Amino acid sequence: MNARDESVIAARRRKLILGDVDALAIADGRKTQIRWPVAASHDQPNARGASSQIAQQFKDVAPGDRFWGSEAFRVVELFERTEPGIATRYFALVEYRCDLTQAKVEITAPQFRRQEASRRRGWIAARLMPLWASRFEVVAETVRVEPTWDISEADAIAQGARKFTDLPDAHSGQVYWSVPTPSSVHECLPSAQFAFANDLCKQHSGASDLELWDRNVALCVVRFNVSRSE
Repeated sequence: MNARDESVIAARRRKLILGDVDALAIADGRKTQIRWPVAASHDQPNARGASSQIAQQFKDVAPGDRFWGSEAFRVVELFERTEPGIATRYFALVEYRCDLTQAKVEITAPQFRRQEASRRRGWIAARLMPLWASRFEVVAETVRVEPTWDISEADAIAQGARKFTDLPDAHSGQVYWSVPTPSSVHECLPSAQFAFANDLCKQHSGASDLELWDRNVALCVVRFNVSRSE
């Protein structure tokens, strides 16, 4: 991808800034839905850092809209390849913080020089990721508004809820649900829907109680497809 290609793509796609939990769920193929409260008053930033951003980024979203995933990353190595009679090619070895996977990405000479000049080797915040480092694209399929309580178990799983059975203090035969990876059963809920509700409240009200769930607030729901960058 050259600089002109990147500018054209950036013009027709929007940046989707993701926290580590959501980036991991999308990268793993587990997350294909995003929900947030319709009322802006419920949308407050917190430690996850993604709540207000998601609502803002999906404002006026419509089916077919495209977003490129922006997540925390670092450049492990820069290198170039020169062969006789062939123009020099430039590459960056990128590592993604949410799952520590790495990818070799071909970049342009100006991108190479800018990255080399920055000498930044630590983790770079998701909001600062350039398009060339992105590894997936999100395409909105459907958009709707529904009450919080209408979410099904399948929908909650599509939001990133997972079940765990081998946690410390887990009881035999008991299933525990959570969106982020838990360290014990005490961080889990008894159903996928409650795990989603707990995560929703943490993101949008900064609390771990189920206030938004109890109030059955209206949520905007986007179902999307994910495609990997080549």
